[in-house]
This record gives sequence, C-alpha cells and structure tokens, in this order.
Amino acid sequence: MLFNIIHNKLNNKKIFLILVILLILGQFLNVLFPHKLFQINQIMLLVMLIIQVVVIKEIKKEKEEIKKCIMEKNEPEVLSLFSLKIEKIPCTIIGEIISALLVIFYIVTMFIVGCLEITITGIYGGILGGLVFYIGIQAYFHYIALLYFAYDLRHVQINDYSFYFPALTNWIRKLARELSRIEKWFLVLGLMYCVIYAINLPKNTIFIDHSISFNSNCNALLIITWICILIFFAIAFPVFTFLSRIFIKDVIYNCKCNSINKIEAQLFVLSNHSTEEDFLLIERLISLAKTISESDEYPLKYSRTIFDNVYTVMVSLITLVSPFLSIAQEIIFKG
Repeated sequence: MLFNIIHNKLNNKKIFLILVILLILGQFLNVLFPHKLFQINQIMLLVMLIIQVVVIKEIKKEKEEIKKCIMEKNEPEVLSLFSLKIEKIPCTIIGEIISALLVIFYIVTMFIVGCLEITITGIYGGILGGLVFYIGIQAYFHYIALLYFAYDLRHVQINDYSFYFPALTNWIRKLARELSRIEKWFLVLGLMYCVIYAINLPKNTIFIDHSISFNSNCNALLIITWICILIFFAIAFPVFTFLSRIFIKDVIYNCKCNSINKIEAQLFVLSNHSTEEDFLLIERLISLAKTISESDEYPLKYSRTIFDNVYTVMVSLITLVSPFLSIAQEIIFKG
C-alpha cells in the first residue's frame, strides 16, 4: 500500500516538503527535549529515507518497463509469471501485516535496549525510524519478488528472444540491471541500519571480557535484533547477489540451448540429403551454433567486475563488525 502511495501519489516536490517538515520538527523537539546523538541519527534516518524512496520509485519504473518489453515479445507464460510474482505477491495483506509487526517489534526493542529515550524527541525518533524501516521492508519484499521471478524463469519456455545472443534480450537485460542496482543500494542501507543501531546502544551494552558479553535491559531482544540485521543485510545480500547471477545465467543458458537445438534439427535434416550447397550451409550452421555457445552468459554491461566483488565483500564485512562500534567508541573515549 505505502509502496504504491510513494510512487503514485508523492512527486519530488511533495517528498522534499515532507523531508523539510520532518527535519524542522525534529530540530524543534530536540531543542525542547534534547536526545543523545540526535543530529547524527536524524541525518542518517533522513538519508536512508531518501535512498529508499529513490529505490522504490526505481523499482516501480523498471517493473513497468520490463512488463512492457515482455508484452511486446508476446510471451504469455513469462507475462503470467511476472504478474503473479512481481505484481501480486509483494502487495498482499499478509505482507502489510508482517511489515507492521516487524516495525512495532523494532520500535519497542529500540526503547527497551536503551537506544531511544522515553521523551517526545525519542518518540519522534521511533516514529521516523519505524517509517524508514517500514519502507525498507516493502522495498525488500519487492526485491525478493524480482529474485523469485528470476528463479522461476529457469523453468519457463522462452520463445521470443535474441536468437543468436540471448544475453542481449531487452527484458532480460533490464531485469539484470534492476537486480544489480537494488543489490548495491541495499548493501549500503544494511550498513546504515547496523551503524545507527550500534552507535545508539548505551555504553557497556556489548563488551569483551574473555568473551563477548551483553548488558542491556533485555539481552534476548538485543541478540535477536542483531542476528536479524546481520542475516538480512550483511549475509543475505551477498548471497542474493550471487544467486541472482546464477538465475539470470541459467535463463540465458536455456535460451542458448533452445537456439542450438533448433540449429541441430536443421543439421539433422540437411545431413540426410547432403549436396555441395548443403555442406556449405552445414558449415555455416555449425559456426552459428558455436557463436551462440560462446556468446555472453550474462548481460555484459551488468556482469560482475572486480570492483563489484570488492564493494560487496567490503560493505558486508564492515556491516558484520558494526555491532562492536559501541566497544570501539568506549576504547576511543577512554584513550
């Protein structure tokens, strides 16, 4: 629901106005009821909100372009799968309920473990953080839907594609581009979620004394939230990035096999009554089959580069160690 509102009802001017109101309101409340690290928290949350709104608008725009390309190719089976996985599944009532429950759990946890103070400013921070988290969950669901669509495509017969260079098929290229963009944004967002949680933990919440120890009002909640954040961002997205490449490669591989099988059928017919002209045609068909086999296994523009791999690994590693920022802060302050 909120996903569609952001895309359909809120233009850039309205979004800018909302951000300005949130900024001014927060600053006003913080003057009256000061909150620890308020400036840093507000800036990070507003930046995360902007990134997530941009991601949501990008997802919606790309979804429409991918659907248009599929319709132009007259692929009813692919279009049906797209409508089911991309348009219907992420927008269910169950998805909205899960999002709301996760947001409530997140806000309650932030107050219980001491990240937020029970003041008007703290409540403002909880509401703003909950809004950011809710939008993030919605974007996450839509990414999972895209990934699920790519996974199921491997079992669908695709007929209208770039016969000799399947990786150049327009809608497959757009799907690969969309997955790649979202993955990069979410790695950054995951790091920001971890950092904003870590820096707001009270001193000595996590400390090392022969082993890692926790000291909060509810250690169970603290551990559960950290495990969830690390699993769904630091670990999940590098894995999802790897899987998305495999799924797209499998789709392209199946298209290659389909093209080569059709060429082999022609070769079989020609081999039964070969003339000199047929031999020339056979050589040409064999050459074409080889060209198809050796063509790109993934849309070239969105293939993984060394930079992409380093970027993914580095951001994930930083996210993994971010829970210990509170320990680092204490060491720095003591020094």
